[in-house]
Amino acid sequence: ELVATDADLVWYSAMWFWNAPKWNGNIHDVVGKPGGFAKTTFIINGGLECGVNPPNKDSEKVRIASFKKFCDLLGVAPGDNLSCQTSDFPPKSV
Repeated sequence: ELVATDADLVWYSAMWFWNAPKWNGNIHDVVGKPGGFAKTTFIINGGLECGVNPPNKDSEKVRIASFKKFCDLLGVAPGDNLSCQTSDFPPKSV
């Protein structure tokens, strides 16, 4: 509840999530690298959205569509390999 009501805690928790090591890597280390968007989805949601047959296939599709829309608005290319719904996930290393 505190995170929902304290702006400082919102930022602290976001920075912690961005940088903290997890079982499947951390977002800070994969952003800007090839396949980084797919890897960030894997770090955030793991097997829920990633792999050959994840239970939440549509969530990743919506996320990719939103990412492409924001890239278009910013005038930048979204890059390749945006989906983690492939046999490459889970990756051998992140």
